[in-house]
Amino acid sequence: MVPDEPSAQEEDGFAEAKQVLVHLAVGLLRQNEAVGQGLARPVTDLDEQLQWGWDKLAVLCYLHGVQPPRHLPDLVAWLHRPIESWEGIGQLFERADLVGSLLCFGMPSEFCMTLGRDMHLSDDPERELQDSPFKEIQEYCKKYRLVDQYRQARKFLVEHPYLPDGGITITRDPFWDQEIRTWLRRCYEPIPSVCQRLLGGRPHIARCPRCGWPLEWRSSRHAIAVCYSELCGSLVKHLHDPQAWEPVVPEAMRTTRGIQFSVVGPEVVLVDLAHRLEQSYGRTCDLWPEVDSYDLAIPLSGGASWAVDLKDHQSPTRLADSVRGFRSVPRWDKAFFVFPDHRRRPGYVQTFLSLWRKPKDQDIEVLFVSDLLRRVEEYERDWRENHA
Repeated sequence: MVPDEPSAQEEDGFAEAKQVLVHLAVGLLRQNEAVGQGLARPVTDLDEQLQWGWDKLAVLCYLHGVQPPRHLPDLVAWLHRPIESWEGIGQLFERADLVGSLLCFGMPSEFCMTLGRDMHLSDDPERELQDSPFKEIQEYCKKYRLVDQYRQARKFLVEHPYLPDGGITITRDPFWDQEIRTWLRRCYEPIPSVCQRLLGGRPHIARCPRCGWPLEWRSSRHAIAVCYSELCGSLVKHLHDPQAWEPVVPEAMRTTRGIQFSVVGPEVVLVDLAHRLEQSYGRTCDLWPEVDSYDLAIPLSGGASWAVDLKDHQSPTRLADSVRGFRSVPRWDKAFFVFPDHRRRPGYVQTFLSLWRKPKDQDIEVLFVSDLLRRVEEYERDWRENHA
């Protein structure tokens, strides 16, 4: 007999259970690495990710009427046991195809390393964890060649950092592949109470004029608005004094901070660039023309095509270490790494170029958005003059 497909609520439960494990795994790996470097903390001072995972495990246990690990020796004993045998909650992991123990003779197990290896060296494991649903979409679409699903998922997230009607917006759309629909829903979370303010007795939110994310409010003598990144605060005037408030219902959702930081926020400039090219030159650009390829294909007169990969990073040093060249598909004649104009400062490009290992066989330039727009204008003008 084929088991029933898990409901959306069950899928969310599996995702939360996996988050517990990933926090525990990341904390165990970081703590083990500290021991290897002779930087071990006192036993009473746990790695913050391990402590966070323990806290989340306790919540999960209480939700299922189970007594959680009460002290550190108790937690260590749990971590040595197969997670599928954890009384009262083991079935959550087993149904999510997660089996094994996190510790083996006091060391992180192979299962633990598999769970945490992509995040244990991260500056912000929580953000990386929140970003994982989109990575699942990317891998799934790449595996099954679902280019249109991939493009539309990215576009949907960029255009909908806020869902006033909640997850039903995704659930009721017949376009989505079932797997994509599941991961897309996990890119969102309920609107936190820190975003809501009572106006006329009803909860309201204000959204960032730059990226559309519901702002959070910090209590102080004067209300301070916080977006997903301090970047919005530096680029938006009067962020703390929004001109528009909108009522919010309990079902409403927003993208998680990790998704907003990694997927939505950086694409604000990219989508604006595509619109400007279309309005100024009548060029219908191809956003995300292939799974895990470059960001923008610009068709030009004479059949030429330029490839653009937009990179919005504060540090040119770290950026130079993370990028290589361009994939050859879809075909392009010239390629550009493009930086937003808000990153323009003395030495930014020079630092990047001095550290970047540029592929010798690719024609790639590095410039800012406004420079790219001028290059397109120059190309089109020259082509018209030469073909008049």
